[in-house]
Amino acid sequence: MAWTTLTTPYDWQDVDFVNEFRGAEREREKAIGGPAGPADVSAGEDIQDKDFWEDRQTWCLDHCTEFVKTKNASGGDLTPVSWDGDEDIDNWTLATFKTRIAGNAGGFRRYTTHPDDGGTALYGVMQVGDYIGDWIFEDLQAAYNLLVRTKEEDTETAGGRYHTSSNYKRSSVATHGVWATAKTNAETNWDSASEASQTDGVPAECHSIGQKASPGGAFTAWLERHRFKHTITVYDVGVKFNVHFFVFTRTFLGTELGGNNPVYNANSDDVLEDE
Repeated sequence: MAWTTLTTPYDWQDVDFVNEFRGAEREREKAIGGPAGPADVSAGEDIQDKDFWEDRQTWCLDHCTEFVKTKNASGGDLTPVSWDGDEDIDNWTLATFKTRIAGNAGGFRRYTTHPDDGGTALYGVMQVGDYIGDWIFEDLQAAYNLLVRTKEEDTETAGGRYHTSSNYKRSSVATHGVWATAKTNAETNWDSASEASQTDGVPAECHSIGQKASPGGAFTAWLERHRFKHTITVYDVGVKFNVHFFVFTRTFLGTELGGNNPVYNANSDDVLEDE
């Protein structure tokens, strides 16, 4: 959503202006799977009570850790490009989020003496006796603008958030006394290998392994891939969702090889090619 540009003088008691903040909160509630959020106000409602604005500030502080951190310490944007190669995508911590709102660890600005009269900014949520001024709306806009991305993490263990019925395994294994023949047969068989649904908690990964039975045994070429087909729920309430997928890889441990059979050096041949 687009914010009203704050220019002095402006009518901060305008119904449409006030409802921008209510709408922003509803959007973010939907993004995190929360309740419906606050209803729009109507003309004549009291919006000068400190609870009205404190509730908006408190919501941001209470829920910031459910959103992805989108600003660095210098105020620069963190985007999907920023996370390429990272081992994780971090959510906000409350402490960091508060410093990004108005540049102070206390979070939102507040005044007990109006700044036009020499008042000095205090920090925290609005309290009884505070002045209402443009700083409240500027800081709320800044806070909501920091809460624009969420993440959903799959797990490597059974019972994770992915649907086990969407976990698929594809495998091709060939054994021969000559390595080149074992490799060629495994690659040929891969093209026609079926993809079977899995019900365990095997993580998404793929690997190619060459093994030589010792002493004097045959070569085995082994290709295997586990992947997930994700189901994404998109809310139909006018909230735009952009979905980005990130795969954080881990080192494969071929425990299935077992025994003392050495893993064969395949002379840097590329074995696995995804279709």
